[in-house]
Amino acid sequence: MTQTKRSFRSALPQDKLYRSCDASQFKFKDTSELGGGNFSLGQERATEAFDFALNVTADGYNIYA
Repeated sequence: MTQTKRSFRSALPQDKLYRSCDASQFKFKDTSELGGGNFSLGQERATEAFDFALNVTADGYNIYA
């Protein structure tokens, strides 16, 4: 069995844990004004995996989100 190099871990500073944006760039008051839509844009593989998992009929298979 081959050994893999361990990744270096360090604590992230608070400013790296939050990203803000200028809300004035949006033309809506709140998300209820957006209506329906495909909010999984760029997440095709995740959506397919989720659909697959929902159709597994055997016992003992769970979905965690």
